[in-house]
Amino acid sequence: MAVAGAGAGADRRLTAVRLPFELRANDVVRHVVSVDSRFRDTPSSRESSPSDFYYTLLAPVRNVLRVRMVSVEFPNNYRFFTERRRNVAVRVLYTDPSGAAYAVVLTVPDGNYTAGDMVDALGAAILDASGSGAVPGFGALGLGVTFSESTGTFTFTGRRVFGLDMSWTGAASAPVGWVRPFDYGLGWYLGFTKRLHMATGSGTSWTLESDGCANFAGDNYVFVRVNDWACVRQTVVVYEGAGGTGVPARNDFVALAKVVLREPKNYMTFDDYAGQHAKEVVFPAPVDLTRLRIQVLDPYGEPVDLCTAQWSFSLEVLEVRNPLLFNALRDSLVAAAAGCGGRLEGGNSGGNGRGNDDDELLTRSGTGTAGRYVCFAGDGTGVAGGAVGP
Repeated sequence: MAVAGAGAGADRRLTAVRLPFELRANDVVRHVVSVDSRFRDTPSSRESSPSDFYYTLLAPVRNVLRVRMVSVEFPNNYRFFTERRRNVAVRVLYTDPSGAAYAVVLTVPDGNYTAGDMVDALGAAILDASGSGAVPGFGALGLGVTFSESTGTFTFTGRRVFGLDMSWTGAASAPVGWVRPFDYGLGWYLGFTKRLHMATGSGTSWTLESDGCANFAGDNYVFVRVNDWACVRQTVVVYEGAGGTGVPARNDFVALAKVVLREPKNYMTFDDYAGQHAKEVVFPAPVDLTRLRIQVLDPYGEPVDLCTAQWSFSLEVLEVRNPLLFNALRDSLVAAAAGCGGRLEGGNSGGNGRGNDDDELLTRSGTGTAGRYVCFAGDGTGVAGGAVGP
């Protein structure tokens, strides 16, 4: 491709967008909108929450071409084990000395746990159930629980034969587990597969060890949904079929961003676009930004209870003040995102999936004819150039 008319001092990193006329410096303006859940429209907990709220801009941004999430500041301290997530209860089956069968449900409080914390919480639940006297013979069972750091497994012990029912989901009116094969309840995180586990032993020594590894890391990622902007699509399989049959059904939902939680619990997660996960949408027609609907969703598309913790993110908004340029710039952005990037005068050629640099664009509409081109600098402004030929 031959380029003529570019100044001798032109930045070699600038790239060309084929347009029928010159682009002026104020035709395209970049805005950065900071959104903080503390300043949402209705901060009352009765009307909104940090994970589901509206945010109104005092000054609307009109004729928006592209929106991109450029930073996220997210506190990874929300409670992972909660009654709402159905992962705080496990059912123990046993027989009393007379041979009568009983069941006891052990429930731990909502919160975040390490393996050691879970041992303490289960021990407290066992002690509470043993001393209440509501279930005959449970105290005589002498149930205990330990965790092995070397194997990553939990071990339950008792003085009589007992079992743990990991397939139990509770009553329909008060479910405590899920029908799905993963994340189905507390047993999954203790390392027990979804079935009835029976202790082995004899006399007054019975042992039951988990057949998998325990996991207390919490969610690996969350989704940020803004309005109906679809950049990321998550497909989920729902097993809560009609009548509790567990027939799987595939559903999906969309979001603007997938935020990877690299930091452990009780640490702040920062995402400044360094991970290069796509978090942008290019609109097919100009849109005006006045109000945002913002939600934080877990991997299953359910709202995350942030437990009053507040978070923030920044949106980079590209406004086209010259409406005649919208279609040409939109097509250029789409082409660059598809891997049509290149550089002028000796730079790299060929696409890499995102274009060359943040706002470097290169596209050509047709071949064999010369036309005007403009350069997009790193700040989103236009720099007039010369002619583009085949």
